[in-house]
Amino acid sequence: ATGGVDGPVDAWLARMQFELGMPGVQRSAQSALTDPQLSGQDLCNALFLLADSQFQQKHYGEAIQTLEQLGKLRRHSMQWLLMAQCYAEVGNAAAKERALQSAVHINPRLTKIQRQLAEIYRLRGNEARARYHEVRSVP
Repeated sequence: ATGGVDGPVDAWLARMQFELGMPGVQRSAQSALTDPQLSGQDLCNALFLLADSQFQQKHYGEAIQTLEQLGKLRRHSMQWLLMAQCYAEVGNAAAKERALQSAVHINPRLTKIQRQLAEIYRLRGNEARARYHEVRSVP
């Protein structure tokens, strides 16, 4: 009502827009991030949603920077999966692998990612690491 920034409200709006597939996610997330008092889960949600929007717009470098900032605040497998996608798009296979490893360290039940890592190691001829991830790929 006063025309000021309300970061938590904007962060929630961004989340709702994202979940409902509505436009404006990036605008709402960026608005939330202008609130110097924004913290905790609201800050993390706004950063993740901004990174996702940047990825969708093919601004992979910006998304990586946003995700790196988010990585200093929380550990969540989804942000590392998005990071892996960004690195894949910019052609950085080593960084993609590290991001996938981070994701499965946080959540070992990511069976598709375990299979993907098994394939990466199998193609490199590292059968021991391939088997390690293959065993963990069974639900």
